[in-house]
Amino acid sequence: MMTSTACACQSGLDYNVCCQPVLSNHNKASMATQLMRARYSAFTLGKIDFLLQTLHPDKRQPDDREHLETICATTTWLGLTILANTQQTDTASVEFVAFYDDSPLGQLHERSQFTYETGLWFYRDGLILPPVSLPRNAVCLCGSGLKFKRCHGR
Repeated sequence: MMTSTACACQSGLDYNVCCQPVLSNHNKASMATQLMRARYSAFTLGKIDFLLQTLHPDKRQPDDREHLETICATTTWLGLTILANTQQTDTASVEFVAFYDDSPLGQLHERSQFTYETGLWFYRDGLILPPVSLPRNAVCLCGSGLKFKRCHGR
């Protein structure tokens, strides 16, 4: 019997139909937002090889693996929110906020740039944006079901 598990990217879909196919095969990302969600899931799961594969070859640095291993080992990711995206034939921009456990709540608010080359989407780079404000009475992004002010908003 197969069990369902909610995808870490918080798409509302099961992992096995959301990010898992893309994490298993980079070719499965037909849109930049799919690759963005899969990269977030890869960070939560420590899938360093996928993160390196999906980084544009022109942007790769010799210490990327070590840097990514450190991030994955020391960060507890809590949730992802896609705020905006635009996609052309071979370029795309995805604005997102990725929340992580910190004191207070940490967030990475970024506008990421993607390119489509040789039949694959690649992450190129991102512009770090100011933190977003979260409504205290909203449901917490970590999935606890509690209001933000009673959970990670303290």
